[in-house]
Amino acid sequence: MIEPRHDLKQPRSWGDLFFDMKGWLVLIAAVILAILTWASTVSYKNAHLFETEGVTVIGEVTAKRTRRSDDKTNYYVKFAYVVDANRYGAERKVGRNFDTSKDVGDPTDIIYWVKDPRKFEYIAGKTARDAVSQQILAGVVGVVALGIIWSLGGKTNRAVLARRRGRRTTATIAQIVERKNSGRPTGRGYMIFRTTGGKAGESLDHPIRTLHALGTGTAIVVFVRGNDVWWEGDVGPRAPVPSQLPKVPLSPSE
Repeated sequence: MIEPRHDLKQPRSWGDLFFDMKGWLVLIAAVILAILTWASTVSYKNAHLFETEGVTVIGEVTAKRTRRSDDKTNYYVKFAYVVDANRYGAERKVGRNFDTSKDVGDPTDIIYWVKDPRKFEYIAGKTARDAVSQQILAGVVGVVALGIIWSLGGKTNRAVLARRRGRRTTATIAQIVERKNSGRPTGRGYMIFRTTGGKAGESLDHPIRTLHALGTGTAIVVFVRGNDVWWEGDVGPRAPVPSQLPKVPLSPSE
């Protein structure tokens, strides 16, 4: 995340503001989307291999375990099977129903790829269903990414327009709020300010020590456009207007 600056001499660029408004979430969503798209492509390929070149043998459940995380129980089963006198096997995360239906030592169907017996399914068609789930999840992530762009992009546009075309005035810092995570201070926060006309605004996130250095009751420069109020310390100063006066050449003696 871009560290905010408070001694800005130039207007901040659209991209700078967008990322400061947590636009970096779009990059995270894009990475997740790419990973899910790649995973679904691989799963579709493997599903096709199991459907066209899969062979079913009787395997065995050799071990079971559970693991709790975030108040959720995950189930793991280790499978073993023999192909051409070679023993293969691996552990897989399974659903609760499958876990409760099998005990250690129970036989179970295994579908493996004849060209690479290390690749297997313990439920016929599971790889294809996983591919569909991954594709759906990728679509959801894509929609979320578009929503972030729409929401934060619009917010960034309003900030830039307020700086360019809004009324430049002053506001008073009414409150400084520190953000907390699980009840613990994060060292960052924002301030709430009000103009003399009663319009309220909130700053972007900054180090809390910087905001406390300004202090409540301090007058700050803001830009007002419609219902939007933006602090100059967030968006930067308005670009200077070029002089319209014609340049007069100086005489040689000057």
